Amino acid sequence: MDVKDKQIVDLLQRDGNLSYQEIGNQIDLSITAVKERIKKLKQDEVLREKVYLANPLAFGLDILAFVYVLMPIPSQERHFIEEIRKVPEVQECHSVTGEYSYLLKVRVP
Repeated sequence: MDVKDKQIVDLLQRDGNLSYQEIGNQIDLSITAVKERIKKLKQDEVLREKVYLANPLAFGLDILAFVYVLMPIPSQERHFIEEIRKVPEVQECHSVTGEYSYLLKVRVP
């Protein structure tokens, strides 16, 4: 992956709806070159999928909270992870080092 590929990835991460023309204009490549590079980036799984991000406010989810979780009984971690996957308000769950065991990213009304 060269500088142009990295520029394409950066642009697409900012706006996945950019046309080949728009990308080419910004990084000085032809439409064909941009199209071929994107095709290759997809084949190499550098670019995996195109997604749309919903506006949480449109769903009344106006509070974003980060919640630390302490697992006092390590043997319960598997059960915790299974159960937390069922909670739609939890957008992310990260294992962390230090005093706590997990950091949750939660969206709620």
